[in-house]
Amino acid sequence: MPCRIKKIFIFTKFILCFSLINFYFFSYSIAFSDVSKKEIDNVYELLQQKKFNEGVEQLKALSLKNNIDAQLLYSKILFTGDITPQDFENSYLWASSALLGGMKSSQNIVEELNNYLTEKQTDDIKNRLKLFFEKRALIRDKRAIIQIAKFYESYLNPPDIINAYTWYNIAVAVGIKTAKIKRNELLDKLNEEDLLKAQTLSIKLFKPVLLKFFSIINEILSPNSLTFISLFSSDFTSTCKGETAIGKGSRFPRVISTSINA
Repeated sequence: MPCRIKKIFIFTKFILCFSLINFYFFSYSIAFSDVSKKEIDNVYELLQQKKFNEGVEQLKALSLKNNIDAQLLYSKILFTGDITPQDFENSYLWASSALLGGMKSSQNIVEELNNYLTEKQTDDIKNRLKLFFEKRALIRDKRAIIQIAKFYESYLNPPDIINAYTWYNIAVAVGIKTAKIKRNELLDKLNEEDLLKAQTLSIKLFKPVLLKFFSIINEILSPNSLTFISLFSSDFTSTCKGETAIGKGSRFPRVISTSINA
């Protein structure tokens, strides 16, 4: 087909793909939010019935699912030691996670625990926290994507701007609009070399999520097993008189073209 028509066709598929990505992550977030609320309500019922062991186990399980309400309550219980033995390290862990998830009231616990924990202990906990966020983020937990971005930006001393930008960049890609301001702020703090590193890492980390999403879209859009992602990626990497998707006259962002090539 003529070059101009082909570019319009590619762009239309790109817009469709982007819209479906946003819808997918938005729907996932709503469903997760509804389930989380019911689960934390069940915990409060158990505690009111004085089924403390069962309630604490439920809180632990919900905390591992990145339920920040559960993490805040669990950190308080571990800090006070009223219905389970005190555990300052795990209290610090879950209070920090809740804080990075937006639960500002957990700041008091974090500050208080800094008086009891050594620097080595807090460093080890922060490493555990980083691994936890990364694991959650790579299974499409949008909250964890923001948490790990904030972790690198404000929880480390000195801040890790490259990794912070990396995760804010991914956050924007999965439809978290509020992340765009932070991403652009950090963009101005990176030199060309560090920016290339950050964007390359973003693409590498985003790829598993993108491929999983496309496998779902293939089932929806390709009943005859025509591979939508193959068509999509081949169009972006194919040439029109030697041009790539980011070549002459194209307006596609470099990160999109590179991620598809990857």
